[in-house]
Amino acid sequence: MDTSEQYIKMCEKAEEIQASRKFECGDCMVTGDNLIMIRRLSDEGDYFLASLLPRGHNFLLISNKNVIWLPRQDQLQEMVIDADYAMSYLTRIMDWAGITLAKYLLQFTSMEQLWLAFVMKEKYGKVWDGEKWTSC
Repeated sequence: MDTSEQYIKMCEKAEEIQASRKFECGDCMVTGDNLIMIRRLSDEGDYFLASLLPRGHNFLLISNKNVIWLPRQDQLQEMVIDADYAMSYLTRIMDWAGITLAKYLLQFTSMEQLWLAFVMKEKYGKVWDGEKWTSC
């Protein structure tokens, strides 16, 4: 799981992704300088038991408004891949990744960063300029 400053910044600036988040157990997020992982959701959905990483101290997070969700690669893939059209998406991803890797080889340093860039391009028509997502 990518927890680099670059990926955190990319996720924070991906407002569309942050707005669509639905927390689930195992999700990672950042609040302030702390990286946390959800251990258990409440029945009401307004708070959850989380663990401070890497120390593993459990705490109860009452508000989830000031956290940055760090989607995992599988969550990013679910945002764009429909099982009925998996092969079509695979071709599009390969075409896009080939062009993107050639152009941005040094810009994206993890599969999460690459997938986030693909989701933002496919769903929202935006590209990462190194600081923010801009319309292309």
